[in-house]
Amino acid sequence: MKIKDLLQIGGNSLEKEVLLAHILNKSREFLLANPDYDVSNESCIRFYEKIRGHERGVPVAYLIKHKEFFGLPFFVDERVLIPRPETEFLVEKIIDLVTSDIRLKRIVDIGTGSGNIAVSLAKHLKSAEIFATDISDKALEVAKINAKKHDVVVSFIKSDLLEELKEMEFDIIVANLPYIGTETNTFVSKETQAHEPHVALYGGSDGLELYEKLFKQVKDFKYLLGEIGFMHREALEEFFKNYFPDAECEILSDLAGLDRYFIIKN
Repeated sequence: MKIKDLLQIGGNSLEKEVLLAHILNKSREFLLANPDYDVSNESCIRFYEKIRGHERGVPVAYLIKHKEFFGLPFFVDERVLIPRPETEFLVEKIIDLVTSDIRLKRIVDIGTGSGNIAVSLAKHLKSAEIFATDISDKALEVAKINAKKHDVVVSFIKSDLLEELKEMEFDIIVANLPYIGTETNTFVSKETQAHEPHVALYGGSDGLELYEKLFKQVKDFKYLLGEIGFMHREALEEFFKNYFPDAECEILSDLAGLDRYFIIKN
């Protein structure tokens, strides 16, 4: 069967192009430039299997075990949350901070998941000392795969947030913790809820329980950054008053104008 015929199964789509390109180990540009390319029966069967998975709602990243983040390829599977492009802001901000102040050398990524934040930072900040924690052994397995894939040094530690690092001091703490609520702020798609790990999605009744727990744990730091849900501003501002009354606390919006990040300067 030819490429053009396969891509018309059920109607063409970007996702199908990505799946077929992965199976053929070709670029999407190759598919579009070579519609009459003959695809082997074995590859056709693999493509049909992936399409069936996609139709069941399985994210493409899980089907191809791959997701781009901050210009780098990451291995992902059902053990970890799929990295989102909006999280790249945290990496960009930290690189800017370290570039402008070389004294910021020790960084910890809390709830590292696939290791996308920690590995990206280690790749771009050669002089920094990068640590990463996660409560999930399975997530840490994936994160270590990605550190090895990119030949970077990250110290991975199994920990409930900062619990196992109480005696350590950090210049920068970054966290992209679960912030979907089980009772309020339950903004999550059916596909995400069905296929991505719930331990990486849900942060208590309102989505902020893990952040409050982290705020109670942190001691000495220069910067604390995190990603949040767009409905959390009021609750976070109250946390800031309670836990960081003397710090500079700011909530930032994404390109769509939604509250998405916080930065605390101690």
